[in-house]
Amino acid sequence: NTLLGYPYTINAYMPNPGAGTKPILFGNFGREFYRVRRVSGISVIRLEGDDRKVKLVIGLFAVTRMDARLVVPNAIKAVQMASA
Repeated sequence: NTLLGYPYTINAYMPNPGAGTKPILFGNFGREFYRVRRVSGISVIRLEGDDRKVKLVIGLFAVTRMDARLVVPNAIKAVQMASA
């Protein structure tokens, strides 16, 4: 998907458009401008049901902690909605 030739993605965690919010980001999210790092290793927990009716069902729950930051502040701009 592109918009005016630029690829885009939809992030459900961005705020809804409203007065004073910044729901749209535009810029270069490349590795040289925006860094993501893993803070800790992955923890995996094995979940087993104690219900004897359901056999051979095993659940895995994995958790890791991530962090991210913008390395070059001018690489990304936020579109701020007008105040009411």
